[in-house]
Amino acid sequence: FAVINMTQAMIQFLPDGTILSANENFLSTMGYRADEIVGRHHSIFVLPEDLGTPAYRAFCADPAGGKSFTNQYVRVSKSGARVWIQATYAPVFGPDGKVLSVIKVATDISSRQRGILALAQGLERLQTGALAWRVTPSGAPDIDLLIAAFNKSTDRIASVIAAVVEAVSAVEGTARGLRRAADDLSSRTTAQAATLEQANSAISALNVTATASS
Repeated sequence: FAVINMTQAMIQFLPDGTILSANENFLSTMGYRADEIVGRHHSIFVLPEDLGTPAYRAFCADPAGGKSFTNQYVRVSKSGARVWIQATYAPVFGPDGKVLSVIKVATDISSRQRGILALAQGLERLQTGALAWRVTPSGAPDIDLLIAAFNKSTDRIASVIAAVVEAVSAVEGTARGLRRAADDLSSRTTAQAATLEQANSAISALNVTATASS
């Protein structure tokens, strides 16, 4: 228990949600002092839009009824910032088998969650063709491996597309040059044809003149 208390965020509250105590890890994560939360309801850490929902009522009833569970949750710190946690809620039973209190043991996974959300946003941007979009590392080593792979892949895609655009531009330039050469050749051919026609006319005139003279 001592090791858990030193390494994890812990809070204990009555079955009705009234806070009994919290360790320094929990207080540091949520930005409170102990005297600011003891005696208050656990709902102070819950998003306002979640309060009163069937899911939250069930969440409160389960540990109070003796059930333990583990899941990921988003909570609200004293400053109003969102904190994502991986938490286990476990009831503490008395000698008579009744639930005396509930202990929550939690790990702050905010960095991982922010990294996942940033990656999701990056993929959405990529679908729209925003190849300049890059994802900032989150600080969570495993997620940052994915972020680095995403940024590297996006760099590669952008490079390939730039090369394709350059090649297309070069082909278009060559095509324009060929069209100009063809147009120039056509103009010269037309001019030469006109010159030949004039020459033929002149020769015909000379023939007529020579015939008349004889």
